[in-house]
Amino acid sequence: MPEIPDHALPHESAAACAQTLAQGCKLCKMCLKECPLIKKWGMPGEMASRLLSGELDVEGAREAAFECTLCGLCTQVCTVSGLDPRSLFAALRREAAAEQPQRLKPYKPLLRYERTGLTGAFSFFGLPRGVRRVFFPGCSLSGTRPETVWRVLEKLRADDPATGFVMRCCAKPSLMLGRTDFFLEQSRALASRLEEAGVEELLAACPNCFNALREAKPSFAVRTVYEVLAEGDPEPGPGMERIKTAVHDPCVLRAEKGVHSAVRDLLWNHGCSVSEMRHAHHKAICCGEGGGLAVAHPELADHWLKTRLEEARGRELAVYCSGCLERLAPHAPTRHVLDILLDGPGGEPPRPSSGPAKYFNRLRLKKRAAALYRGE
Repeated sequence: MPEIPDHALPHESAAACAQTLAQGCKLCKMCLKECPLIKKWGMPGEMASRLLSGELDVEGAREAAFECTLCGLCTQVCTVSGLDPRSLFAALRREAAAEQPQRLKPYKPLLRYERTGLTGAFSFFGLPRGVRRVFFPGCSLSGTRPETVWRVLEKLRADDPATGFVMRCCAKPSLMLGRTDFFLEQSRALASRLEEAGVEELLAACPNCFNALREAKPSFAVRTVYEVLAEGDPEPGPGMERIKTAVHDPCVLRAEKGVHSAVRDLLWNHGCSVSEMRHAHHKAICCGEGGGLAVAHPELADHWLKTRLEEARGRELAVYCSGCLERLAPHAPTRHVLDILLDGPGGEPPRPSSGPAKYFNRLRLKKRAAALYRGE
């Protein structure tokens, strides 16, 4: 099976993507077995052929594109090397965002959230003298788990006192909605500021931030904080009591084998016995949040949620995406990997903050960080 293509923004037009799919798709039905969107609209090769022939008009194709989570599972299970069905849906979104901005009206809450995270009030750059690496927790984790973020920062600074701390939106909502130019403007501005400060490595806690920040192609390395924490995490002695745990891998990290391994090492070291679900690692499925689906098409998002809950079958879930945590926690016992690392797997999972509290948490976290980095 092919790996998901390297992190690179697609530049081909929807017509060019459709031409490639129409010629390359073998109609093997592997993607059909996995995706409700493909079951509804037809296999990618069929859909592409209908679009090129005019049987499927552009409006219909764009409607399908906004029903897609952009999770890339179709590309992962595709039996044709190098064929990327996801690219067609991404291209259709880009063209729709440029030509029909009214299509983005259902996503106003996401874009408002992004806009807030890009303001000076919610941004912070703690870049001490001699900074080599920075911790980038992301907006969602900072809002729902501010104390977890702070304790992870303390661990990183204990290892390297010059570790920096950056709070700013990565502009991923614009990227997934097709506002590519705006996304690139924001992400490259962020990367430039960190490059000028001499940053060599950025440690992301949010999988979406990890992917988005790599799109800017910065000169510094972008890694997940889970990999770094696992490197310095000692294995426990024998006899540790363990809790049977299923890992929900974020769909945007399906190709990151090193991250999958690091997360499982952390869970093992802190009292979890991982019991894998059918859709894990490279075959990870979306929780329903991907592509803004839960905002605009909640009925489709619920399909993905139901699939994940059925596979969990009562097992506790460990997640390493704050968005996935918010999606899954109301329906099943779910803990963030960082909470397990800090406090162990037992006990009642911490209740994440919601609503306006998320914004207050981010402001308080910024104030706390400003006091810590003042003068450094």
